[in-house]
Amino acid sequence: MHQHEAWFLSLVVELPLLVVMLYPYDVRRVVLAGMVATSLTHPVAWWASGLLAPAEYLQGILIIELVVWATESLLLRFMLPAPWTVAVACACLANMASMAVGWLI
Repeated sequence: MHQHEAWFLSLVVELPLLVVMLYPYDVRRVVLAGMVATSLTHPVAWWASGLLAPAEYLQGILIIELVVWATESLLLRFMLPAPWTVAVACACLANMASMAVGWLI
């Protein structure tokens, strides 16, 4: 899978989940926050994962995803603004879902 395909897949999986999980918020703001978060973190995560050796892949992906999760949580927190607990939970679930779909494909 190429980077632009993976980015598009991330958006297709994560945006509907964020809209549902963040229902009380304006849909346009949620979609914008989700697009900004994914568009900022995805290229960096893709680049960093390409640097990993096979022996360090699992640990490296875990660290990369933790950094993505923290970054996207911050962005959701301040762009919506959502409470910390909501931002952290939504960012975690959305990223877990897109990563799972990406691995299945």
